[in-house]
Amino acid sequence: MGATGAISMNAPVKIVAKSKLSEWRGLDRINLVVHGMKCIWREQEKDDVGIDGEIELCRPRVDGDGAVATGRIVKVQSKSGTSFVIRDTETSFASPMFEKDILYWRGVNVPVIYVVFHPDDDALYWKDVQAYLRDNPNALRAPHRIEFSKADDRFDEAAYPALLAPCEAAPERVSTEVGETLFTNLLRIECRPEKVWIAPVVPQKQFGFHDRLTGIIPPYVYKGGCSIRSRTRRIGTPRSRASSTPEASSRSTLRNGFRRAPSTRTTSRG
Repeated sequence: MGATGAISMNAPVKIVAKSKLSEWRGLDRINLVVHGMKCIWREQEKDDVGIDGEIELCRPRVDGDGAVATGRIVKVQSKSGTSFVIRDTETSFASPMFEKDILYWRGVNVPVIYVVFHPDDDALYWKDVQAYLRDNPNALRAPHRIEFSKADDRFDEAAYPALLAPCEAAPERVSTEVGETLFTNLLRIECRPEKVWIAPVVPQKQFGFHDRLTGIIPPYVYKGGCSIRSRTRRIGTPRSRASSTPEASSRSTLRNGFRRAPSTRTTSRG
């Protein structure tokens, strides 16, 4: 290592690329601008595939004491460095794009802005991507690029009203004006069951209970070690004496692991 602290080019070291330093510088500048607007900046720290962060717009309080969070979100894609600044003049420049990025941003269901850090100007410039694509359909044709005006597209604290506009125009994430047809699996109860039988199943027969049943099996529910079934007389049909006794209906199931629940017989003395 020399007097200047430089490291030999042949040393096995980790490299921080100039492009990465430029990227951090751009994100830091966005952070300062957003906080200067008294809004919230959240940098995307994981799984970034086309969005670097988001801004939550805040409104100043009437008494001037702080701000009120609105829940209105603007997604941000940031680029930094000379590779994202082409055809640069004193009044304008263009930023090259990939078609897949443009299509991705167009499909996002919240406003998306594209922010470029221009290193020579030491300034940020921005565009509302979805509005730009509506006004410039040719942007979807090669060569893909977004055009910037250095006078009109400066991203600083004065951009706050323009930044709020796409949020106000964006539809609510959950619409209260669009109706939907609800399909339910709930069945209307025509009448209550006349009788309900609960038959505990002996513990050694509980495993594989459903597979043990044979013969004619009436509708039932197996829960908590018990088989539960009911009998409801169909409307307009006479009572069947044979089916009115739980003993008759449960004979086939007693052979398959049921233990008959104790019953109480009531007799009347006349």
